[in-house]
Parts: sequence; structure tokens; C-alpha cells
Amino acid sequence: MKNVLALLAAAATLAAAPNDPAAGWTNAAGLKLVRELSGDSNANVCISPLSIQIALAMTYTGAAGTTKEQMASVLALPADPSGVAAGFQKLTAAVQSTTRGGEGTVRLANRLYGSVDYDFRPEFLSRLRDRFGAPLEAVDFAAGPDSVREKINEWVEERTEERIRNLIPPGALSADTALVLVNALFLKAAWIHPFSEAATAPAPFQITPDQPVDVPMMRQTEKMRFGRINQFTVVGLPLRAGFEFLVLLPKHSGTPEWPSDFSFSTFDTLALRDVELTIPKLRLNAPTVPLADTLKALGMTDAFGNQADFSGMAAPGRSKPLAISGVYHQTFLEIDEDGLEAAAATAVGMMVLSAPMQPEKPEVVRVDRPFLFGVRHMPTGALLFIGRITDPR
Repeated sequence: MKNVLALLAAAATLAAAPNDPAAGWTNAAGLKLVRELSGDSNANVCISPLSIQIALAMTYTGAAGTTKEQMASVLALPADPSGVAAGFQKLTAAVQSTTRGGEGTVRLANRLYGSVDYDFRPEFLSRLRDRFGAPLEAVDFAAGPDSVREKINEWVEERTEERIRNLIPPGALSADTALVLVNALFLKAAWIHPFSEAATAPAPFQITPDQPVDVPMMRQTEKMRFGRINQFTVVGLPLRAGFEFLVLLPKHSGTPEWPSDFSFSTFDTLALRDVELTIPKLRLNAPTVPLADTLKALGMTDAFGNQADFSGMAAPGRSKPLAISGVYHQTFLEIDEDGLEAAAATAVGMMVLSAPMQPEKPEVVRVDRPFLFGVRHMPTGALLFIGRITDPR
């Protein structure tokens, strides 16, 4: 009964949740990115829209001109950098506040690593420190870019419970690097209705229509949010601390794609139903994904070349112009009988330019074929993770 009341309270919170602007920016940009990264591949895909958006939003606050316009278009951000910073300050506080009762763990951390030889605008540094909680640490890229890379990676490992390792690959930083903006995200939350380990057993999962493989499948019949959206059956598995794991199961086997016109607000229409659910246990250790080419393909081209305008970062008359040298992203996701654990980190490198309910028949959902997923903070609607599972092994 206690778990049912907790679920009803979570659903009521969702229904009453205000439309959070920063959550909307995050979800819109995340959908663009996950579609572009999926491409023609049938591989697993997992990204953290929130981690990516925070790291690039910090970068955006120092952009100007056409660079700023392109970033705003790709990242679905408004033109006012101060409004962006204030929006993410509010969203970050809301996401982290839901775990203060001890029902889960969520950590969002930001940091700047800036060259000791580069003069940054004081207002840029103060905005990122005050709004994003991103203090500046002075480092010497010229003397040892690889030692700085290791320092940043160690900071990320510490803040993600060592789930994200070696975020920035060797050779990604150089003596010309002036700044690295980093976000780290860690989430751990238990199911409101834990799965019984005794019910977990091998069962077929259709990697392709002609290729079934046996994987450990968890089973339970509980109250969950349920509905049908377009060609998907959608189930929201409730997690404590105001989160849920969303499964979007297509009608037929095959590699599903996120529809370009998908509206995340449709998740709010899901109804609380009895669901007989079968779903694979899974653990994804995704390698570092370079996002530069993906962002360029979406239209954010100037930020990476000689046309870049990040004059909002550089002290006028004293510093050479900057451009993004690389954007690096890595995720970890595990779901088992107890709950969900996930982590993500994103780094943006900047280089100096040389030049009570009635019982009813349960809905039966067998997640035995490739599916889409999301991890959502219910009070704000922000997507912390989004992706596709084609092979849960």
C-alpha cells in the first residue's frame, strides 16, 4: 500500500509540474542528437541530454554573432545568455532537490579548467561560477596537456563513482588548449516496486527478427504508467526520488528510431495501469563519443573553425580568439532487480585559434525486441538519459 501511495503521489506531482524551460531546451536538443547519432546503425545508443546540454550551455554563454545563432538553433536555446544560465541553475536545483530525503542519489557537478596564460572575461567566469556552480581551476596546458587531461578525467571519475573513465581521450588536448568546460552526472535510484530476483530467468530477446538470443529477463506485475503513443507501447517504471525509466516498445521487431516530430509532453498522458512487464537486465558501458561531427551535421559549424566567435569568454584586446576543439561524451547505464544506476560526463575543449484504483486485467508488455528508452525527472520533465537498446547482452 505504501508503494502504491508513493506512485500516486509521483503521478500527481507530474500532473501538476510546471513547464520548465530548461527541461524543454534539453529534451529538444537531446532528440536531435540521439537521432543523428543513431544514423543507419543498429547499435545500442545512450546519451545524457542533460549533461551535454549543461556543458554546451556553459559554452554558449560566451558565444556571439553567427556562432551564437547556430548554437541557439541546434541546442534550442534562447538568445539571452543570462536567461540560459538562470534556467539551468533552476533546473539543476530542482533535479537534485528530489533526492534530499535519502531515497536516491543524483549529483550534477560542473568545472572549468582554464589556462594560466589566458585572460578570460570576469563576467563570463562569474556567471559560470554563480549560475552553473562551475569554479575555474588554473592549469598549464602548455607545460603538459596530457597531465591536465588525466587531472580532468580523475575529477570526472570521482564524481561519477568511477562509472565514467577516461572521458577525454589521449591527444584531445594540446598546448593550444585554453579552456575545458566539464559536466559530470551521477544517478542512483531504487524502483518503487523492486523486481524479485527469483523471477528473473533467461528468455529470448529478438536482436533482429531472425536472431533471438537468450538474456536474463526480469518479471513483475505492478501498477505503472502505461499508454500507446504513435507506433509505440510506452511504460513508465517508477523510481524513487521522482524519477522514472521510460520504455518505448515498437509494434514490430527491428531497429526503432525516435520520430523527428516526437513530443515529450505526450508522456504526461500516460495512465496508471496494472502492467505485467518482462524486461531485460542490462548494463551499458558506452565508450567516449566525440560529438563534434554530430553537432556540425546539425548546423553548429562556426563554433569549431576560424569563424568561431566566443568573444564573450576572452578579455578584449588581451586574448586570442577561441574555438571549440572537441566535445566528448560518455555514459553508463545499469538496470537490475533493485533499481537503476546511471552516469554521464561531457567535456568541451576550447583552443586558441592560430590565426486508490479498481483491479483490472493487467496490460502484458514483453520487452523482447529492440526498444527506445529514457530516464526522466518527473517534476521538471527533464531527460537525464535517452537512447536505444538493440542488444542487452
